[in-house]
Amino acid sequence: MEKNWYYEYEPTSFQYIRAVFSETQPDNTTSVAPEGTVGTPTFDKVSNQWVGESVQEWQEKNKNNAPTDELADLKKSFANYQATIAKTTSSLMLQIANQSKEIESLKNDGGNSNV
Repeated sequence: MEKNWYYEYEPTSFQYIRAVFSETQPDNTTSVAPEGTVGTPTFDKVSNQWVGESVQEWQEKNKNNAPTDELADLKKSFANYQATIAKTTSSLMLQIANQSKEIESLKNDGGNSNV
């Protein structure tokens, strides 16, 4: 027997639950795919179709909430972090070099200083 896709809905609210791949049609399912909707569509048994917000409706409703270019923002932040790390590393290396010179100087003076 051949398997088919069925689309399960909650039995009282008819809200979409999941897709099921089965040889026989389970209870509370339809073979009609919930295409062209976003969110959680509901199944209308009378018209034998899924009802919900279309992709176009969602885009129109959310056009003013368009996301900023997050990747560009992340790249800029990453570049700033890299620059900060490079400056910090350079500063630390300079401090280490200066402290190493001081330690060598103290070793060579035998710890004696004429103050």
